[in-house]
Amino acid sequence: MKRKPNLVVAALALMAAGAANAALTPTTNPAGSSLMFVAADTVPNPTDGNYNISLTIDLGNLFADYVGGPFAFTNGALTAPGTTVVWNFTNNTRTTNGTQDSGTFSWSSAYSSFKSLLAGISGDSMLWGVIAGDTTTGTTPSATNVISNQNLLLTPTAALSGITAANVATGAANVNNMLLQSNGLGTQVAGTIGANTATSGGAFLGQINKQDFGGQLQGGSYLNAVGATSTLTWLHQAATPGVMTLGQFTFDGTTDTLTYIVPVPEPGTLSLALAGLGALGFVGRRRKD
Repeated sequence: MKRKPNLVVAALALMAAGAANAALTPTTNPAGSSLMFVAADTVPNPTDGNYNISLTIDLGNLFADYVGGPFAFTNGALTAPGTTVVWNFTNNTRTTNGTQDSGTFSWSSAYSSFKSLLAGISGDSMLWGVIAGDTTTGTTPSATNVISNQNLLLTPTAALSGITAANVATGAANVNNMLLQSNGLGTQVAGTIGANTATSGGAFLGQINKQDFGGQLQGGSYLNAVGATSTLTWLHQAATPGVMTLGQFTFDGTTDTLTYIVPVPEPGTLSLALAGLGALGFVGRRRKD
């Protein structure tokens, strides 16, 4: 599929990006849902074996900000090699490429409550992940679509394979349900890029979104240990459902910071890519002749 410039789509993407400031944005948004940092604890609840508490933080960006390529109709604002974004959940700040972003960020209260509960449970620790979804169907740019087909973003603990179109659709729908149930809780309100905790109900991570979106990752998990680095992974529907890897997230539980970095290709890799493009151009000219 070729990506074509489309001023209407670009304008819609900008409007959608603004929507991320108005509580959590759903997966039906033209640019996909809000990107969320989610966390849970590791000690099972003695009542039902589930998590004791979960945390949901709106990172203030949308799905489409992170993706570009054959299944996105425009390259996202955070796709350039070398892009670095840092969120500090204690200081309520986000910086992009070294510049502090504007906005009303309110994460510290929910984050502190989450950590305090974990500290009171013997042997408990934290699992974390980053997720977003897109449930708008279609394969061409339109007023209701910026990303091709339905999609899911997540931070898996290992490389994923064998993902089906149904896995993607169900996972994205589960993300949307949790997101909608989180709106209005904690500081997840209009005008604020907020956070909330939950111990039960639809906003609770231990319901349909526990570790693998209800079995949709076929044995994998999107919840990582503190200190781990995970590659943001794009699961998309197409003629053949696919998996694309993007930048890397790392969560540091000591400094309470989440960092996203888009790797810069090494010179050798870039040279090979350019050589490949040159070869394709040569073949194309030969065919025309």
